[in-house]
Amino acid sequence: MQRMNIAGGVALEVTARPQAGLRFEVGGQRRMVLRQGDAVVMLGSVDRHHYGVDIYRTGAYRSPIAPITAVEARERSVWLHWFATALSDAGTGPLHDGSWLLEEGSLPSYVLRGAEIRDFPSAYLDWFGGWHDVVPLGELAGEGDGRVKAYRKLVRDRILPPLLVWWASGLAGWVLLDGRARLAAALLEGVRPPIVVLSRRENADERQLGFEHAARRFESVIRSQPEAFNPLVRALADTHAHIERSPGRTRAWPLAGGEQAWRSLAGAASPKWLAETDAG
Repeated sequence: MQRMNIAGGVALEVTARPQAGLRFEVGGQRRMVLRQGDAVVMLGSVDRHHYGVDIYRTGAYRSPIAPITAVEARERSVWLHWFATALSDAGTGPLHDGSWLLEEGSLPSYVLRGAEIRDFPSAYLDWFGGWHDVVPLGELAGEGDGRVKAYRKLVRDRILPPLLVWWASGLAGWVLLDGRARLAAALLEGVRPPIVVLSRRENADERQLGFEHAARRFESVIRSQPEAFNPLVRALADTHAHIERSPGRTRAWPLAGGEQAWRSLAGAASPKWLAETDAG
């Protein structure tokens, strides 16, 4: 894997990995599976009217990132390249061939406040109601958990390692890849945790087209308003940086067996959830 520092993050070029260890699969127009290796970790069923998606987590998910100890948290202050290396070394994460971006981000202020953060194993992501949040793939630990207690101390000392989230366009939100105990600690302390965001980048041709379109738009303004040259050059640079960081669509693979295979997986995971999904 090659990596390059860009404004606001680290660009990753992944090769020789045609299929991700953690990947979405789709069966039909409304059914999705998130699979880690052969294990099903989440099932999703999109509302018939596309108002939202019902999800069910099986509890089989395992973070591709090794646990971060309190000692390591105190010794390390820069995490982007550390996560890049950890994801590259892991065979059970979402990386596959193509361009990716890791960036230290701040998600919208309303993120990590909804009930869906703690709803487990099932939840409804209400797109019609404006859902745009983070989905943990496992249940959050309680305040008595030893890891949570240790991380709460790091929160108070302002050295909590960041959560690692993955932009999933098919959910219109982020999947929590690593940091459930850190998230629980931050919520108990009433603070917003630091975040590292992984996303698939738009391909190079699409980024170039976006930049050329912006350049033509700015050029036409400069011709009619020469005095606007300096501020527009700065605006163009900001636009270029934004385009470089724009997330692309999350890739999904076809689910062998389609709809019927999805129903078999859902029935094995939770017959009750499948029945409720069918009735909805």
